[in-house]
Amino acid sequence: TRYWRDWSSDVCSSDLSPKTDTPKSGAILSIVTTSDAILEELRTRISTYVDDVEAGRVVAGRWIYAAMRRWRVDMQRADLRMDWDAVAAIAEHFRRLTLVGDDSGKAFELHPWQLWVVANLWGWRWTEDGRRRTKLAIVQVARGNGKTTLMAGLALFDFLAGDGRRVHVIANNEEQAAICLDTARTMIRRQDRDTVDVLWDRIEDKVADSQMTGLPALERSLDGLNPSMWIADEAAELDRKSTRLNSSHANISYAVFCLKKKK
Repeated sequence: TRYWRDWSSDVCSSDLSPKTDTPKSGAILSIVTTSDAILEELRTRISTYVDDVEAGRVVAGRWIYAAMRRWRVDMQRADLRMDWDAVAAIAEHFRRLTLVGDDSGKAFELHPWQLWVVANLWGWRWTEDGRRRTKLAIVQVARGNGKTTLMAGLALFDFLAGDGRRVHVIANNEEQAAICLDTARTMIRRQDRDTVDVLWDRIEDKVADSQMTGLPALERSLDGLNPSMWIADEAAELDRKSTRLNSSHANISYAVFCLKKKK
C-alpha cells in the first residue's frame, strides 16, 4: 500500500521515476508561466489518475480513495486554487535529472501518482494570500518503489529554488541519511552546474549560499538549524524528542517532508 498524508490539513491519501538540457548556474528554478499545452497535459495526467483510482482501475486503499474524493471537493473550493505552474516547474526539474541504481542514466519522468503527490505538496495555495497550503506531510511508499529517489529529487528542487536554502535529510544515523544525500549527489553531479560543489558530506552552492546535508537524528546535530526543507527518512525509527519533529503522531513510517510556508 502506498499513501500520502498531509497532517497540516489532516487528510489522508496516496500513491505517491523518471531530457536534460541543464542550465549551468545554481539557483535557476524560479517558477515561470508554462504553456497552456503543457499545463493541460499535466492536468490530464493527474485527473486520469484520480479517475482510475475512483473507478477501481488502480488498486488503492480506503485512505487513497478518500483523498481522491477530497481532491475533487478541493478543486471546487473558492478559498483554494491549484498552482499548476508550480507543479509543472517541479515536473520539468525532474526531467532534467536522471535515475540512479538499476535504471541509472534514464530520464526521471514522474509517474501519475508521483505528480499527484507533488501537486498536493506544492500546488495548493490559499486564494486570499497565495500561501502554500501544506507545510508538513508524510509520504508512505512500499519498499522498492523509489521513495529515496523521489525524496532526493524534491530535496534538490528546494536546494536550487533560490538563495539561502538549507535542506537537511535526517535519519536515525548518518549512514541512513547518507543514502538519500548520495542519491542527490549522483543526480546533480551529472549536471553541468558551474556554482554547485558536490562534496563528500554535502552539496553546496556558495554563490547562492545554499546547502544540502545529511544529519543523524541527534539533538546536538539539529540544534539551531533553520531549514527551508527537511526530510526525515524512515521516520518511525527516529527519537522524536531529539528531533523535535513538528508532529504529534508517534507511529510514523517512511518519509516526512517539512516545507516552510512561502509565497
